[in-house]
Amino acid sequence: LEYILYEEGLRNTIRRHGLLAHAVRESVKAMGLKLLSKRPADSLTAVISPENINSSNIVKIMKDECGVQISNGQGDLKGKIFRISHMGYVDKPDIIMAIGALEIALKKSGYHFSLGQGTQRLLEIFSDG
Repeated sequence: LEYILYEEGLRNTIRRHGLLAHAVRESVKAMGLKLLSKRPADSLTAVISPENINSSNIVKIMKDECGVQISNGQGDLKGKIFRISHMGYVDKPDIIMAIGALEIALKKSGYHFSLGQGTQRLLEIFSDG
């Protein structure tokens, strides 16, 4: 709270969360993935796992092999979605690492796409904003 109020400032914090949310959403869409929500909040992005890929596998690979923690779906959505947070102390380097790890996990899980699609879109957004 002190950081938000006295160092970064509330408006800048809100702006940062908005930029990170936009970048994550555009990068996952660039990989051919779909968002769960039509009007998501800027705190996290929920992504529908590709058909025939359990999101638990994506979460596990990211954590065990890349050291990146994301969350699985809960309840009826467990195994069907994964969630990427972009709130709090999260900043551009954290998101770059998360999207890169996501690309690795997706590829290892058998999802067919060209590596770098999401990361490229992310870097384009960050270089503009």
